[in-house]
Amino acid sequence: MATLQFSNPNTDESGLINLHISQQQRLAHVVQHNQQQRKWLYVLSDQLSARDCPAFCIKLTKPQPDMLFSWLEKIILAGQANTIVVENLQLNEMAKKRIKLLCEQYSVTVVNLNLHNTNNLIHGPW
Repeated sequence: MATLQFSNPNTDESGLINLHISQQQRLAHVVQHNQQQRKWLYVLSDQLSARDCPAFCIKLTKPQPDMLFSWLEKIILAGQANTIVVENLQLNEMAKKRIKLLCEQYSVTVVNLNLHNTNNLIHGPW
């Protein structure tokens, strides 16, 4: 199993988190924290499907790589998101720094969900 890697070790704080889909308990913790905040959970993915998606979840098709940064920026700047889960997020260093800064300013957590070498089946509290 892959290990969980955090750029921010505390999931209750805003920032950019990298984790592998095999670490479903950590993902569930992030989702539960999101529910307590009463803000939106966004899922940007082409391959994931969620059963029993909670009322506070918005599932969107992941945009093309050249549009992903602007989508993230707009979602964060709108001020209604608490958590954004992105499938296999890849950003350049400048974009990562900008997203981290926005996450801190708007108290948003962006989760880079690594789906490589998986069967894309997740079990969670949602």
